[in-house]
Amino acid sequence: AAPEPVVAPAFPYQWIGGMEDGDGAVAFLASPRRTAAVRPGETLDAVWRFDATDADGRLRFTWIPGNLPVTLEPRR
Repeated sequence: AAPEPVVAPAFPYQWIGGMEDGDGAVAFLASPRRTAAVRPGETLDAVWRFDATDADGRLRFTWIPGNLPVTLEPRR
């Protein structure tokens, strides 16, 4: 039997806001355990890398253990 494909776990944060400052984009995220502010290239919980915000406002992350992309839709 073929091995099961690796799948990223559910992203544990919700988008609660964002802003641009002199250093670029900042995304504000919340989980039941904490609130975080991250910039592209930074990691959360040592397993999620924030890659970018696309033109449609979606946040792009990478689940580092599996090197898999994850997209977070902003609340509207």
